[in-house]
Amino acid sequence: MPVHSKTLIFNLAARGLIIMLIAMTASVTIVSWISSDLPPDLYHRSIVAALLIPMLISPPISLWVGLLNYRYFRLHGKAEWLADHDEMTGLLNRRALLTAAAKMRDQPSNNRIAQPVLLLLADIDHFKSINDNLGHDAGDEAIRHVANILVQISPQGATVARLGGDEFAILTDWTSLADTRSLAASICRTIEKMPCVYDSHPIPMTVSLGAAIGSRAEKIDFILRRADEQLYNCKREGRNSYSVAASAAA
Repeated sequence: MPVHSKTLIFNLAARGLIIMLIAMTASVTIVSWISSDLPPDLYHRSIVAALLIPMLISPPISLWVGLLNYRYFRLHGKAEWLADHDEMTGLLNRRALLTAAAKMRDQPSNNRIAQPVLLLLADIDHFKSINDNLGHDAGDEAIRHVANILVQISPQGATVARLGGDEFAILTDWTSLADTRSLAASICRTIEKMPCVYDSHPIPMTVSLGAAIGSRAEKIDFILRRADEQLYNCKREGRNSYSVAASAAA
């Protein structure tokens, strides 16, 4: 169970205990006030009853309310996660990628304000044939396979996202044209050499990549457009390769 779930359960239990103690205190106070003229024996019995009744009633009520709150917080947390993540791969989605790019643009650190950013788009080659020949379950497994490889190969701190379908994006700091080509070549080589295994059968796969470099002040939409152009150039030229925007060398 995640740590935040354990914390939530502890908080709900503590809240229920506090409510029970308050109820017991209020019950004893009221009963002692209205029973002050009773004989000692009846008075003591009244106090005991005032203690026992909240102790018997409060736990099931607190448990019921706590379970409702727990389910609400769990569903709320899942909804928040799904708003920014792709459920199939666990990667960030397009919305979260745009948010990450906006943060890079609006809040750059002083020593990185002039550092360009690299956006790399990856698309699985002939993905439709995987779905058509092996079924959509195989296609889903292929998508998860590529997602795992991209996470493993991407530079530390990079934002890896699934934009939809079989298209992925990597957003990271740009260091040099040589590093960009090395990263793209490594992705192509690794996916080609590590076929996806579905139902005990390997599925040979390759990807095409398009890369574009932009300034931190540039809107991500413009960088996405340039990277997308390079991706389609790569598709037209035979796939299983990468193409870097000419502006990347500037």
